[in-house]
Amino acid sequence: MLRIIQIESRDRLIKILNKDKALYKKKKLSMNTLIHKLFWLSLFIPMILSCKGQTQEKRTKVGDSIRVDTCSLLFVGDVMSHTPQVRAAYQKTNDSYDYSSCFDSIKSLVQGVDLAVANLETPLAGKPYRGYPMFSAPDALAEGLKNAGFDLMGTCNNHSADRGRNGLIRTLDVLDRLGLKHFGSYRNRGERENTCPLIMEVKGIRLAFLAYTYGTNGMPIPKPTVIDTIKREQIVLDLAKADSLKVDYKIIFIHWGQEYQHQANQEQKDLARWLHQQNVDAVIGSHPHVVQGTEYLRDSLYHDTLVAYSLGNFISNQNSPSATRGGMMLSLRLIKKTYLGTESLFQAKTKLQDIAYNFAFVNKRTPKGKAIYQLRLLSLDNPMMPNNLPKVEQKSCQGFINYLCKYKYKQIPPNFP
Repeated sequence: MLRIIQIESRDRLIKILNKDKALYKKKKLSMNTLIHKLFWLSLFIPMILSCKGQTQEKRTKVGDSIRVDTCSLLFVGDVMSHTPQVRAAYQKTNDSYDYSSCFDSIKSLVQGVDLAVANLETPLAGKPYRGYPMFSAPDALAEGLKNAGFDLMGTCNNHSADRGRNGLIRTLDVLDRLGLKHFGSYRNRGERENTCPLIMEVKGIRLAFLAYTYGTNGMPIPKPTVIDTIKREQIVLDLAKADSLKVDYKIIFIHWGQEYQHQANQEQKDLARWLHQQNVDAVIGSHPHVVQGTEYLRDSLYHDTLVAYSLGNFISNQNSPSATRGGMMLSLRLIKKTYLGTESLFQAKTKLQDIAYNFAFVNKRTPKGKAIYQLRLLSLDNPMMPNNLPKVEQKSCQGFINYLCKYKYKQIPPNFP
């Protein structure tokens, strides 16, 4: 613990003192709170100062014995399957379905990261295939995601129970057959106990994945299957289990909020702050079907949490408002430093090193009006429509771009290091 403070926290303590002093002057921090903070900080400052020489000696001794592990993650929003999408994917020549062209333009981005994760917001329940409100998509949708480079599916949302017990179990069976990992719904309680949280080690960094939903559209969760709903007491237990498994970074997918609202509501914000207090590292939100902002919650000394309130739609047939025509592709880079020495082994906390945003628009038509549902990458650095976008799609695309620019969704959270 002492070396954590010595190596990482000296400058931070000074910043905290200066910040609290400024807040007190602005009457945003009470005298009692200020005194309380100064008391606890004073316990650490003498140790830091008295051990400064010793710290330098130890750091010199370990010298080059520092292992640095990094990994890159990509998160996308709602993968939906409305009836027009199913019809567009149908191949009459061999009576099959093919979604591969949907993801052609984003394939290099997805395959360029170490782990890519999506919110699968439709069961793979088999025929008859249906769209809203009780979804069932062809298996070919999952095959298209796998071929595009996705590794992991969140299966916990308000449509998870659309097709009952058999639909939920078949969804997991299909994902298993394709080699796509999944988390958030389970065939039975025993499977949940054995696989929740989902632990994935990516390039030396152990990640824990959990997922929760506000509900299942009033549908009962069919026994013996399990769909994780937002229950704080269960979340606490799941996070404690993740800690016992020695994970480096905890990620929660959460299905929350109000549909089509451009800002997170107070319930989302309150829950995000509570998850931050539980030492969750990243909160990835879905359900509103539009992009909402990101926030970086910082604790004075110990913990930071990235919150993406909603990534919006990844692929769907939704039309209105224009904000539903696409979504955010959120990229994170994590770094873990392990200090190796003959006398001790100290593993630093895994941290978020970098954040990047990309956005994708769902192009639904060819210039001749044929349905295609192809994702097209957008750049907000130069907010122009993609090349060769059919005229019939340009108005919707411009509306989506205007939405993103208006609410500055490309902006990195201001207090991110």
